[in-house]
Amino acid sequence: MIPVLFVDDDPALTELFRHLPEHEGSFSPDTCPTMESAFVLLKSRAYDAIIVDIGMPGMDGIAFLKAVRDQYGDIPFILFTRPGREGSIIEAFNSGADSFVPKHGDPKAQVVKLIHAVQKAVQRKQAMLELEMSEKQFRGMAERSSDLIFTIDKTMSPTYVSPSARTIIGYDPEELVGKSVEFAATTIFSRSGPVFLNGIHANMRGETVDIFETMLVHKNGNTILVNVKAVPIIHDGEFAGAQVIMRDITGRVRAEQALSESERKYRDLVETTTDWIWETDLEGRHTYSNPAVENLLGYPVGEILGTSAFPLIHPDDEARVRELMASCIESMDRRPGTLNIRWLKKDGTTRLFESAIIPIVDATGGITGFRGMDRDITERRRAEEALLLANRKLAILNSITRHDINNQLMVLMAYLSMLEEHEDDSQNDEYCRIAIAAAERIASMIQFTKEYEKVGVQTPVWHDIRTIVDRAARKAACGDVVIQNDLPSGFEIFSDPLIVKVIYNLIENAVRYGNTITTIRFQLIECGADRLVICEDDGDGVAADEKEKIFERGFGRNTGLGLALSREILGITGITITENGEPGRGARFEMRVPHASCRIAPDF
Repeated sequence: MIPVLFVDDDPALTELFRHLPEHEGSFSPDTCPTMESAFVLLKSRAYDAIIVDIGMPGMDGIAFLKAVRDQYGDIPFILFTRPGREGSIIEAFNSGADSFVPKHGDPKAQVVKLIHAVQKAVQRKQAMLELEMSEKQFRGMAERSSDLIFTIDKTMSPTYVSPSARTIIGYDPEELVGKSVEFAATTIFSRSGPVFLNGIHANMRGETVDIFETMLVHKNGNTILVNVKAVPIIHDGEFAGAQVIMRDITGRVRAEQALSESERKYRDLVETTTDWIWETDLEGRHTYSNPAVENLLGYPVGEILGTSAFPLIHPDDEARVRELMASCIESMDRRPGTLNIRWLKKDGTTRLFESAIIPIVDATGGITGFRGMDRDITERRRAEEALLLANRKLAILNSITRHDINNQLMVLMAYLSMLEEHEDDSQNDEYCRIAIAAAERIASMIQFTKEYEKVGVQTPVWHDIRTIVDRAARKAACGDVVIQNDLPSGFEIFSDPLIVKVIYNLIENAVRYGNTITTIRFQLIECGADRLVICEDDGDGVAADEKEKIFERGFGRNTGLGLALSREILGITGITITENGEPGRGARFEMRVPHASCRIAPDF
């Protein structure tokens, strides 16, 4: 029920108004015949609307209106008076009256008009109160918000600017309120481009401008990135302004850019490194792999994603990997673990990797999978093993050589002593010959140790064997002998750098001892998973009972050291050498290269 005060000196109208609104069921009216009696009622009851005939005798209606405004605020005030008092009506509106209903015609119809006028005035007052409450809440939130919040009128001039303008754009709110849109366009929004104008035009069409990103200019000239949202204010169906919220995202955008740059650098590093970087879930299924896996294991990335890692691990190493993962999960140990793993290549061969494995931890601290970085250390391990083997051989050689030299020195010293004591010249010649032979053998042994000490000193590496043969052939004194190099280009073997001396010795021995030799041929033959590097000639060949002796130190017509050294050099990386030629039809040296020690060069 709406409490209404009806002030009129016409008893018929007051009686009609008292009963009709009650019958309508929406009003609770009080009536009085004078303005003086109205003040009495106003003191005892609060009213939502007042209806007054300002043409009554007694107190002036305009004075009553002003007194009500002074004492009771903006209660909706409706004029109900006869036509012909336009001057008073205009003055009443200027003094705060809300509506006017002319007093003429059917009384009941007039009362109905008054009821409609009251309803409209009360609704308008309620709307104003709600608007004020909303604006109060809006202002309270705006005053406390770190976002820049402002309202603009239909000319796009700010009517309110929140205090955060000081921190975001460097202006006091008072510097911006009332400024024209041209001011904003040439200062704060001068770097916004068409985005600013498009937003204004959209608001003026009554459209909400969804969040978009734009650039503002701080009072000190610095640029700021903000997110903007603008909602139009519509009154009576027409654009009356807009509410705008701006959030400073400069720090966030810069952080995102820095993060993006960091991620790009990280991804570039991961994608281009020659090490294999991978991730798996808790069951060991690959969820990520960098492209290096294809060069290292022969699998394109797409072939291993979603598949289990364990079938690619050597069976003898699988248990250790599972044990490491299970231990991390059980103990929630987030520290990286390092172990050597043999991974199986797509072609079935095995490569040794040094693997650093670390758990992947989610935001809650739980382990969701594993990340690993694997480095191929196959060649490094081979080199280490070859170096150990060479050192062992050198130690054995030193022991043997010292023993042999001591023996020859004893022979030499004995015969020199006999020469000193013996006077028979014919016998002395024989003693001298034996002593000289002993001295030559000592010199030969010393020369052998000089050559042998180079074995295993340098780390084994991959060599293009065809290139090695060409290089050795150019150095050797071949005379009219033809060197036929049928080895394929790009075929490499993993060996001691002294491999060039091995090839040189084979060529030199063939030329020196082949007698009828005209051609030396090098070729490659498959032998199961291994490869045979063949050096054969068409000379006299090697006697059947000497095929193994020629590799013994001291055998032969010269120093007998070349082939002995060659076998030692090749043996460092597991390569064997034998002579399998047919006596009288030429020598045939076969160097058997294990599958793990031969390959086609990566760039072939």
